Amino acid sequence: MDMNTEEDSSYPTHKQLMIGGDALKKLGNNRHTPDTDYLVHAPGKPLFYSDRAAKIDYVNAAGGNGFFAEVWRMEERNIGELASPAALLALRAYAMVQHIQSRNFPKADDCEHDMRFLIRSFNLGPPSVVKKYVDDEGWKEIEQVFQGMRR
Repeated sequence: MDMNTEEDSSYPTHKQLMIGGDALKKLGNNRHTPDTDYLVHAPGKPLFYSDRAAKIDYVNAAGGNGFFAEVWRMEERNIGELASPAALLALRAYAMVQHIQSRNFPKADDCEHDMRFLIRSFNLGPPSVVKKYVDDEGWKEIEQVFQGMRR
């Protein structure tokens, strides 16, 4: 993740779900990533924080972002190590829109690659949870990925 983070050398003692490139790799995707990302619910921590020594980044569902909080609620019953494919798709779609808006097109392309992998591998439809957290243009970008898959 290339977002502003607060460094934290302590490991979380709460539930965490692997997201990002390492989670996708465990599902069979071939894209390399230099770190491991987790979705956590850690009241009192910032939205993004990291353990740089362990190359771990955390996205905190309790950090004040409604989208991440809603994805966490989607995964409430998930007791596994990885976020579900549907949650991973929602996270990648949301990230793609954020990267397009910030004009970080290489990162947006990585997100699109990951979305295509998840759509093909798990026969997923558009992540409706994302729609209320992106503008109309962002949602059109997501729909275009799905339309391109139907060709």
